[in-house]
Amino acid sequence: MSVYGVVNSDENDGNFYKNVYVQDATGGICLRLLNSGGLYIGDSVRIYLPGTVLAPYNGLMQLDSVDVDRNIVKQATLVPIQPLVLPINELDPVAHQSMLVR
Repeated sequence: MSVYGVVNSDENDGNFYKNVYVQDATGGICLRLLNSGGLYIGDSVRIYLPGTVLAPYNGLMQLDSVDVDRNIVKQATLVPIQPLVLPINELDPVAHQSMLVR
């Protein structure tokens, strides 16, 4: 089984270490990587699920133990990502977690 998404946040600006976030039209999720590097904002990816673990961490759903070399296949690069534009009172911490929101 696989899931697909576009990387909306990566490790390159120094804010996250071995974490990237991906989203599609239905939502977003944090990927906890075994090894750092190789994924960039705008990468469209297929995430092959065997060997990964889906679990919450302090309320944040994450896909843990993702091996970039074994579990990730880049489908495209430089895919434009449009933020979901919401007023602050409509922001839902569960429905919009791990998504790019403005």
